[in-house]
Amino acid sequence: MDNWEDKRKGLSETSVFRDMPEEVMGEIARVAEMKLLPAGAMIFRKGDPGDSFWVIRSGKVRVFRKDDEGVDLTLSELGPGKSFGEMALLTGEPRSANVETLEETRLMVLTKAQFDGVLRSRPEVSLTFIKQLSGWLKRDEQALETEARRMIAPPRMSWFDFVLLIGVSALFALVFNQTNPNGI
Repeated sequence: MDNWEDKRKGLSETSVFRDMPEEVMGEIARVAEMKLLPAGAMIFRKGDPGDSFWVIRSGKVRVFRKDDEGVDLTLSELGPGKSFGEMALLTGEPRSANVETLEETRLMVLTKAQFDGVLRSRPEVSLTFIKQLSGWLKRDEQALETEARRMIAPPRMSWFDFVLLIGVSALFALVFNQTNPNGI
């Protein structure tokens, strides 16, 4: 199923290309390539050149970074219809995270050079991308605001936590009074 129609359908299912004119999606589908990768395959690493955009047709990938101690921090897991590497099409900046397959995964890949060729022949596509980028920025801004509120807000205690705290305090007081009957 490595045909043009399958690739066009894959593009239309992504948020990046959903609003593109049909003929533009057709052009992109003609130049995009299909890849089948086994489980555990590293697609790219943080710092690699940002030179391609990926659409998951089947399977699952994990987007992750390593913290200062070298521990993997999973940022997201993506499945069919999801895409990653979109910013590479616009900026060409180095990758900001690692991506690996979690199971056998069929992907469609569009290189920055291929996408730039489509932009040269159809400059109106850049407007669609500007709208998409604006949406990403707004979504990220809202996520940052929500996280900032969460970090500033005092922790809330549930009724269960409150009752447990009172019970443990009473138990400690009882044990303390039995081991030190004179309060010393």
